[in-house]
Amino acid sequence: MKVNTLHQLICASVIFFSLTSGISVKAEEFSDNPNLYGTWIMESMQYDGEIVRPRNKTGYTQIKHYGKDGTYVCVEFYRKTSDKGETYVEVHPFEYGKPGFKLKNNMYIEMGRAPLKNAIVFLDKDTQKGRWGTRTDIWKRITLPKALLDHIITSARIHQEAWSQTMQDSMKKNLFE
Repeated sequence: MKVNTLHQLICASVIFFSLTSGISVKAEEFSDNPNLYGTWIMESMQYDGEIVRPRNKTGYTQIKHYGKDGTYVCVEFYRKTSDKGETYVEVHPFEYGKPGFKLKNNMYIEMGRAPLKNAIVFLDKDTQKGRWGTRTDIWKRITLPKALLDHIITSARIHQEAWSQTMQDSMKKNLFE
């Protein structure tokens, strides 16, 4: 009994001290450059040795979202024309992670891949240059309607979870065994 009472007294003292000492618990910062947080649209891409491909000419773009809580979303968009001549947008959620990115000291980590130095370079607060494999992209900050952004993030999260290892195992077992 004495040990339990002593343990409770120590725990209460630690909690009291932490509440009264002014020590604040700071949320993790996923970027040391606050300009990263928000939503970005790919304006253009250029593979090494090729011409620049602007999104308005190619009908292809991506949205990347970097949340202050570490949420990372990447979704691809293709402008298409149906057989009837109607234009529509085909959407391909690419990645979702929470936490899904880190940018510290110009070292960028995305979805647990190896860190890359200068993979994101800010040209100004609303423009960044990104490097992915043999491609250089230009990204612009974009403000989307909240309902659209929420839908994009939710769709990417559901897409990522739908193909998780748990779901892969379940599909193998239930569909192919």
